[in-house]
Amino acid sequence: MNKDKRLGLAIIVLVWLAVFLLPLGFVNNSSLSDSHSLFATMLVPISLLIVFCANFFWLTPRYLMQGRPMIYVLTNAAIIVGLAFITHLTRNHQPDSTPLLADKMSSSTFLIFRDIFNMSVSATVSTAIVFSINWARMTEKRQLAELEKSAMELQLIRHEIHPHFLLNTLNNIYALIPMNREKSQEAVLKLSNLLRYMLYDSKQETIELSKEVEFIKSYIDLMSLRITENVKLTCDIDILQAENMKIVPLIFISTIENAFKHGISPSKESFIHITIKADGKDIQCLTENSYFPKDSNDQSGHGIGQKQTENLLKLYYPDRHVMECNLTENNNTFTTKIIIYGT
Repeated sequence: MNKDKRLGLAIIVLVWLAVFLLPLGFVNNSSLSDSHSLFATMLVPISLLIVFCANFFWLTPRYLMQGRPMIYVLTNAAIIVGLAFITHLTRNHQPDSTPLLADKMSSSTFLIFRDIFNMSVSATVSTAIVFSINWARMTEKRQLAELEKSAMELQLIRHEIHPHFLLNTLNNIYALIPMNREKSQEAVLKLSNLLRYMLYDSKQETIELSKEVEFIKSYIDLMSLRITENVKLTCDIDILQAENMKIVPLIFISTIENAFKHGISPSKESFIHITIKADGKDIQCLTENSYFPKDSNDQSGHGIGQKQTENLLKLYYPDRHVMECNLTENNNTFTTKIIIYGT
């Protein structure tokens, strides 16, 4: 039993102790010594408890919550009216019984209706508690189901990222082979180091920002092997105050991949600017690149990198992230800005 359930049970027990003890404060000492008077005094709270328990353990879960309200109402009415008359008969056998409100109605009628009303309230409270408990259970089950669904989605996204990353990188190495054989061999070696990170470190739920940045630097070095002199590449990384911050692995790599994929032209002046900054609380990744969209014949990646990043941010950092992608009016500069708050 969890803490909230124990607290709820304790509150119910304390309330019923108060219900039973409260009438004793209005009974004189001589009545307390008389077992018949004491029983008559305690019969009302006993009746309230019977109605409460009957609804809590039987009527509400078995009939009302199972779509049989008529049986619930009729059974409740029978129990309440029966207990009201039993209480009335017991009260009338008291030797000092004195009628009240004789000018308007008989004392017996007033007390019977009072007892029926009080027991109806007890039934209503009991039913409300059962529905509250059931609602809490359903909410908990729904939250667990959502967490399980999110975990499955995360696994699927991660399984998508690995082949997507590998496909884009192999395409880059393939393009590098006819240009420079030695650089292509160096690229294969760097790729093996990147894959080692992806196979082991990236399996963790979170990882130190410093390790993720080292992975990104290695990827940028790998991509730098194939760029020509007409490409201006700058990389500004400032995480000295936040090297030990935890971050989800591979959450920025698709954005950086896209910058290299769409930001380089073999014949025109091109540029790629990458900025990663962290202040111990927030992390920002900004990529800005010249824009040369691929033609329809280029099927590498199929444009799923941005969608993967958006899904990761939604699942890992809901309501704690910003992702903005913008293309300038003249369609020559593309920027992607990601900020993760409160990591």
